[in-house]
Amino acid sequence: MRHIHNAHGPKGRGELSSELKHRPPSLYAFSLVVCIHNDHILLVQERSNSGYWLPGGRVDPGETLCQASIRETIEEAGVEPTLTGVLKVQYTAHKAHVRLRAIFMGKPKDGALFPLCKTMPDYESCGAVWVSLKAVMKRNLPMRGSEPYTWVKYLEEGGKIHSLDVLSDFER
Repeated sequence: MRHIHNAHGPKGRGELSSELKHRPPSLYAFSLVVCIHNDHILLVQERSNSGYWLPGGRVDPGETLCQASIRETIEEAGVEPTLTGVLKVQYTAHKAHVRLRAIFMGKPKDGALFPLCKTMPDYESCGAVWVSLKAVMKRNLPMRGSEPYTWVKYLEEGGKIHSLDVLSDFER
């Protein structure tokens, strides 16, 4: 005897739509990095007059969340980060799509006092700057949104930084 899930119950009676006819929503994945070094945070200006923001962006097909965060930070800020943890993974379901965002904690791979940032505008960003954590807390810089402030405050209040091992895509 063969059991066919959709042939009986509420779906078989037409009370619910069949998952066989259901088209799954599109998934959009993003990775961002809170890169802190010597009491400064790395911020990028993605477009002229748009304010400053965390380096990061969309995950490309075949790329892990970790790989995307490193690539995006290099492209937008000109700084290669070493990922040190995960601050949060966000999953937001909308009717037509799903958004997944991973927010990583990082530090510059180059241990210089202040690793050089990108200063020449290109397709990825207008450039990047190291901003003191105090300036972010005082909101002394035009921001695209409150997220840089939110993460600096979270860390200053002792917020948890999770191990990279919580992600299945982390490679040692």
